[in-house]
Amino acid sequence: MRVHMKSKGIVTDACYKYTSGNGTTGTCLLTNNTGQRCPSDLTLPVHYYKTKEAFKLSQNVEVIQTEIMTNGSVAAEMKNYPSFQAYKTGVYTVLPGESNKGWHAVR
Repeated sequence: MRVHMKSKGIVTDACYKYTSGNGTTGTCLLTNNTGQRCPSDLTLPVHYYKTKEAFKLSQNVEVIQTEIMTNGSVAAEMKNYPSFQAYKTGVYTVLPGESNKGWHAVR
């Protein structure tokens, strides 16, 4: 995710609504071509937002809290396993034998 945000960028939720869930994923409607319109609002042109620098923080809670207080929000990424698509509540745990199918990010 860090590399993708720096090299290609991401769009806003207003441009492309999050639609995954119930154990299914959609097909990406964006191709990074210029002149595209936002799938969620065809009156808006697609604009990709990129990061200048991306870096990994320590998993230490105090370090993350200091980063938020000093520089604002942080993004987190995690491996995406098939069981994550059906996850609803509680602490997510990977099922035995599952292999990584991609990445999920939150901010």
